[in-house]
Amino acid sequence: MSDASDALKRLPGSLAWLAVQLLFVVAWIALLAYLPWWIVLALLLTLDAASIWCGRRALGTIDQWLVFYGALGLIGLAISLAWAIGGSLWAWLAGIAAACAGFGWKLYLMQRFDLPRSASKTNVAKPEPAALPMQATEPVSMLPVIWRSADEARTRAEREAIWQRGEPVYLVNGEIRFGPPTGDYLWSDGTAVIAWAGSRYAVSDDGRWFVASGPVGHPGSCDYLYDRTSRLVYELPSWEIRGWGEHGPWLAEPGKAPVPFGRIGVAGTDYLPLRDLWLPRSFFAALPLARQTWRAPVGQHAAALDIALPDRLLDDDDPLACLRRPCFRLEVDGEDSGLRLYGMHGQPWSDDGRTLRVSAWLADAPHASPQPWRWSRAAGWLPDDRVAG
Repeated sequence: MSDASDALKRLPGSLAWLAVQLLFVVAWIALLAYLPWWIVLALLLTLDAASIWCGRRALGTIDQWLVFYGALGLIGLAISLAWAIGGSLWAWLAGIAAACAGFGWKLYLMQRFDLPRSASKTNVAKPEPAALPMQATEPVSMLPVIWRSADEARTRAEREAIWQRGEPVYLVNGEIRFGPPTGDYLWSDGTAVIAWAGSRYAVSDDGRWFVASGPVGHPGSCDYLYDRTSRLVYELPSWEIRGWGEHGPWLAEPGKAPVPFGRIGVAGTDYLPLRDLWLPRSFFAALPLARQTWRAPVGQHAAALDIALPDRLLDDDDPLACLRRPCFRLEVDGEDSGLRLYGMHGQPWSDDGRTLRVSAWLADAPHASPQPWRWSRAAGWLPDDRVAG
């Protein structure tokens, strides 16, 4: 009875605080609706940048409030844009469409930068009594995780030198979005951990387990875990690695007790060979390994593309470069053209089916520099004086 009476006593104060919060939310939306839409857009983008900055530094719950009010601000943006266009039905539809696009952008940022994340990260670090059972479940013999900075290799010689030290090579894959670069890891046996990973990694003392952190993740994140013995890779973006146990890593979700890796029930992705590399099975789904054929709209002529890969990928300075942006060997009516190209878009044949136009380069050229070429049965391959489609 005493608990119920205490709850009733606190009820008026809780309702008053809820009313204040609702009033502030309505005032925030009304303010943005009153401002010009371009000012509202600039303000919301500023809130997005601030939430990312605060999230990386775990500044209390600030990033949570910035994400929350940034999302509410999209309602004000929709109203402001609708009135600026004229207030008609189509204007309101345009405003709603802009708000939906903004929500999509917001969801992308939340997934890309793990927002909001300050509460879970800061609660782990606080010496609260609730954290004591978490430490009690960890094995006494658990070894700490030592994070290392990966070395990037731009040439084959640099890569061999890193492998001689028993370390993986970090290959930047060129995807830089609002933060540090991301990359893949390559081991001396040709195994590639294809990931949007950062340049920090850790290896267990027995050399079996390898973990790569996310590019914007806090130290301890376990985005990509690779079992070198079984040749399996696991994607674990919501887990943290706490240490190395006798039978593998110990992982924990933010704010929860750690458990052995074998108990989390995540299925791994196996590897398949490609030339002298080993790549995750899921990576093959994005590779254009099947032949592509373009038939002329008139007649029997046909152009075919096959992916062009060297016999040994490890001989290149970047063995994964030709897989990130593959080039193709071109045949016309079963005859090799001697050209290489990145692909064909649309209909490359002329309407009468007699001329083929592509943007390509000679197969023995030292560098890929696409130029317009044309083919016809009478003249064969000639440089084209117009840009290829």
